[in-house]
Amino acid sequence: MQTFVRRLAILDYLRRTTVPRSTEAILAHLQDQGYLEESDEQRRNSQLRVVQRDLKFLLGDDPGFFDADPAEADDELEEPLNPFGLRSVPAAGKGRAWMLDPLDRQRFDFEKMPGYLAVAFAMTAKHLSNLLPQSTLNEMTAFFAEAERVLQRSERKLAPQHYLRLRDSIEFYQRGQSLESPDFDMRWLDTIYQAIIRAQQIELVYSVSASNGSTTKTYRLSPLGVVLMLPKLYLVSLNEAGEFRHFLLHRIRRVELLRENFADEDFSLQAYLDAGHMDVFIDDSDRGDYDLVLAIKRQQGDKLIEDLSDYPLNATQSVTLESASEAIVRVRVRRTIQLRNWILSLGSRATVLQPEIIRQDIRSVLTASLQNYN
Repeated sequence: MQTFVRRLAILDYLRRTTVPRSTEAILAHLQDQGYLEESDEQRRNSQLRVVQRDLKFLLGDDPGFFDADPAEADDELEEPLNPFGLRSVPAAGKGRAWMLDPLDRQRFDFEKMPGYLAVAFAMTAKHLSNLLPQSTLNEMTAFFAEAERVLQRSERKLAPQHYLRLRDSIEFYQRGQSLESPDFDMRWLDTIYQAIIRAQQIELVYSVSASNGSTTKTYRLSPLGVVLMLPKLYLVSLNEAGEFRHFLLHRIRRVELLRENFADEDFSLQAYLDAGHMDVFIDDSDRGDYDLVLAIKRQQGDKLIEDLSDYPLNATQSVTLESASEAIVRVRVRRTIQLRNWILSLGSRATVLQPEIIRQDIRSVLTASLQNYN
């Protein structure tokens, strides 16, 4: 009981302070409040170790924390549970100072959550819950619950800002034929997030199609990022041969975090996507750029040209109005399935004028499709 009360006193002391406190300052406070007796230097060192053990427990019982170099402590240890929001920061010399996470303090003062923050939490809970790490969701559960209460109160009061209505008035929608998102195991996504944060390799068991149904393959990978291509989610990684590989999250059957690290300082997921590495090429040996010239018929009340001007294919695109009935789109592109399907989706309104190789791509699909209906 004495240990329990002393640890509560440490949390109360840190909660009432706005600056980090050293272990020695915490010891002095406990002595002043009668939780530890004042003593000579030898006895003081023993009491200091008691306080260190208390802090270690409050931090999440992180093994070896006080034995490791603070700069290297996170390299070898699992992420602590840290149920009390305790943070350790460098102090003068080689010491450490302690404070409670400022965000964690808000859990005890929910009634002051403003409406704009409540709607931000509500949007996060609604649209990102299936993408956030489980540990993050666990930490934010109380925020989500209070946000919902704030929104409900704003509705009952008929407040000028109806944040609850705003939350319910924003949805994601897939353009074209919508597809259901497949279920995936959040445990594997959590492990992938840990591996990305720590730059650690993983062992991944993946379901692949086979002639007699399906089977699994095991890969050793360096995970680089997660890409949302709704309704699909992909893991982007490097295999042991240094080749980029993509894996659908819903086909992952198991992920194990390995101890080996990898270097990814030069990798940019955004640059990787901009370079077209997630595109599917019609001819994998032909990844060159082509100057596409596309004639589009204009119709009364048509929004296609306006949409193309507002949402260009890429930065090289230009649109010229040739007449009241036709516009010409010029843009530098690659021969991808995505481009071909987009042109086909325009139907008879679009005609590829150049280059001939992309004209042939469209012609081949249309000819084969027509044969299916003859």
